[in-house]
Amino acid sequence: MRRRLLFATLSLGLALGLLALPSAPAGADDAPRVRKTVTVTIVFQCDGTRSVSPWQAHLDQGDEIEWVLDPSSDVTEFEIQKKRLIGGWPFRSEHPALGRPGQSARGREMREGLSGKTFRYDIVAKCPGPGGSERKEVIDPDIIID
Repeated sequence: MRRRLLFATLSLGLALGLLALPSAPAGADDAPRVRKTVTVTIVFQCDGTRSVSPWQAHLDQGDEIEWVLDPSSDVTEFEIQKKRLIGGWPFRSEHPALGRPGQSARGREMREGLSGKTFRYDIVAKCPGPGGSERKEVIDPDIIID
């Protein structure tokens, strides 16, 4: 009888101990994702090398992007312009985004519900043209929202 009573007491204590263990807070698996800023580096020489890295910028919903002009570039400023006139831009921040050496152009405040979409844009810079004129030169990479 004592063994049964001892066993029952131990079993009850163990059961109550398990019930008292702390559980994960509600929504712990739903913790907000840390937003990141994706950096795109631009080399823009009017009569030389031009490159964009990465060519296709992959962002997650809510991320931001910055376009940085590489020091080897010879343009004094650039614009990030969306290709579509109506809609077609994932950010609420100022458009076109403007940048220059030492000052990145930025895409901030991503609009909601863009997962799975691709946005095409142009990087536009002014280069010296004939007779002191200016000509626009364009590079046309993409933003992909994963």
